[in-house]
Amino acid sequence: MKKRWLYLSILIMLFIFFFSGQNGQQSSQTSGLITNLLLNIFPFVDKNTFSFLIRKAAHFTIFGALGFSLYKIEEKSICLPLFLSFMYACSDEIHQLFIPHRSGQLSDVLLDTCGALSFILLSWFLQKKKSSK
Repeated sequence: MKKRWLYLSILIMLFIFFFSGQNGQQSSQTSGLITNLLLNIFPFVDKNTFSFLIRKAAHFTIFGALGFSLYKIEEKSICLPLFLSFMYACSDEIHQLFIPHRSGQLSDVLLDTCGALSFILLSWFLQKKKSSK
């Protein structure tokens, strides 16, 4: 059972690494495709604002999934999965420094870590609630 969460964590890390390895144009095309699809549903939203929100929501969510899967490997500590998520967020932003037309952002590390923390705490809370029944 724990191996499944480990494999999922590795898969999420590879997913993050792949998208971080896209150059600026490829990254913009990927987020632009999603933005354009969602603008068909929400046409009243400013495209640039929406694109920014989608990119930041993606950071928060994917690192939330990483934090959650790392927490599920060994549900005894909140600190270790949070620390590992933070370190991977740092390495992700450093990786982007070497990709053309990309940059590493401290704000993205903080956002990624907040996503991981949110999902870890949610999982911890639900686990505690379930075990108290």
